[in-house]
Amino acid sequence: MAVPASVRTFFLLFLVAGLISPAPASSGLSCTGNPCVVSGNHELEGGERIEFGDDVELQIADGAKVTFVRSASSLDRRIEIRAGKIRIAAGSRLSGDADGLRLSIVATDGDLVIAPAVGRADAALLDFSHPAGFEGLELTLEAAGAVDIGGKVDLSVRGESGLSSLLRIASGSDISIEGTIRAVGQGLYTDAGEVILDAVGGVSFEPESSIDFTSAKGATGSLTVTTETGDVEFGGEVVARGAPGYGGGTLDIDSGGSIVLAGRVIANGTGRGLEYSYCGDGGYVELAADASVQVDAAQVLLGGGRGCSGGAVEIYGDNGVVVSPGVELDLESKDSSPEYPGYPGEFLANAAFGTVRISGAILAAGSEEGGALYVGQTERIDVTEGARIELGVSGRPGGYAIGGYARLESRGAMT
Repeated sequence: MAVPASVRTFFLLFLVAGLISPAPASSGLSCTGNPCVVSGNHELEGGERIEFGDDVELQIADGAKVTFVRSASSLDRRIEIRAGKIRIAAGSRLSGDADGLRLSIVATDGDLVIAPAVGRADAALLDFSHPAGFEGLELTLEAAGAVDIGGKVDLSVRGESGLSSLLRIASGSDISIEGTIRAVGQGLYTDAGEVILDAVGGVSFEPESSIDFTSAKGATGSLTVTTETGDVEFGGEVVARGAPGYGGGTLDIDSGGSIVLAGRVIANGTGRGLEYSYCGDGGYVELAADASVQVDAAQVLLGGGRGCSGGAVEIYGDNGVVVSPGVELDLESKDSSPEYPGYPGEFLANAAFGTVRISGAILAAGSEEGGALYVGQTERIDVTEGARIELGVSGRPGGYAIGGYARLESRGAMT
C-alpha cells in the first residue's frame, strides 16, 4: 500500500525537526575515560554528590552546559562535584537555580581551572546571578593544588530584599585571579555578596582582574584574603561603592608573607547621612603581613558620603610599610555643606621591626574635624620629600573647627 504524499511530507518534517532541535539535558554528570570529558547539556538536582575519583581529571568541554536545579523530591540544596583535577573550559557554562543552592566543586588531588577566553570561545562562565529568594547562594571552589580563575563568576542578586551570596575559594597551593568576579546587589534592600579567598601559598590578582561587590540600594559586601605562607600581589580592581545611606565595602588581607597593593580600590560611601536611616561612610581597608606591606596603588578611594565619616586604612607590616610615590589614599568625607558636615578619615601604620616610609598622598580632611594619622611601634619613620598628608579642616558656615591629629612613635630616627 502506497503512503500518501502528505503523510510522507509530515514524517520528513518531523524527522528534520527532531534532528535540529536542541538536545535535551541529561540527568546527572556522567562521562568515561581519563581525562573524563563532559560535553552537551546536563542537569543536576539538589542532594547529588558526584565522585569521579582522585586519579581522574574532569573536563567541562567548550559548549557544554551544566544546570543546577532544585530537587523535585528533596529539600536538600547541596550539590557536590569531586575529581582529582578539574578544568572548566572556555566556551562552557555552569548555571542554575540559585535560591538556597550550596554548590561545591572540589579538585581533590590537583588544580582547579576556570579558563579564560581562547580564540573565538568566550571565557568559562559560572553564572549564578538570580532574582531574590529566601536564601542566598553559597559557591565553594576548592583544590588540593592551585585555583586559577580566568573566566567569569557571577553571584549577583537582582531582586528586592534578596539575601547576599557567598563565594569561597580555597587552595592547598596558590590562587590566581585573572578574570571577573561579581557579587553585586541590584535590587532594593538587597545586599552585595561576600568573597573569601584562603590559600596555603600565595594569592595574585592580575592587572586585568576585577571584583565587584557593590550594592545599588543595600549594604556593600566584603573581600577577605588569607595566606598561610605566601605573598599577596594585588594588581586588579576592587569596586565596592556604597549605596545611598550605606557605607563603602571592606577589603581585608592577612598574609603570611608580604603584600603588594598595586591596583585600584574604590569603596567610597555615596549616601547622605541625614536623608537616610544609615550613613554613607567611607570604606575600610586592612592590610596585615608577617613580612612587609607596599602600597603602589594609583588610587584607593574610601571617601565618605555627604555628612558622614571618611574611610579608614590600617596597615601592619612586621618588616616594613611603604606608601609609594604617586599613591593617593583618599579618606576624606565629600560634599560637606551647612546641613551636612563631613567627618574625617583615619590612617594607621605599624612596622614592628622595620621602617614606615610615606612618599605618597594621604588625604583625610573633614569639614568640621581634621583627620587622624597614627604611626607607631616601629624602628624608623621616613616621610619623604613629595609626600602629601592632609588632616586639616575645610570649614563650613556656622560650623565649628577641630584640627587634625597626628601621632608618630619610633624607637629610632624620624625624618
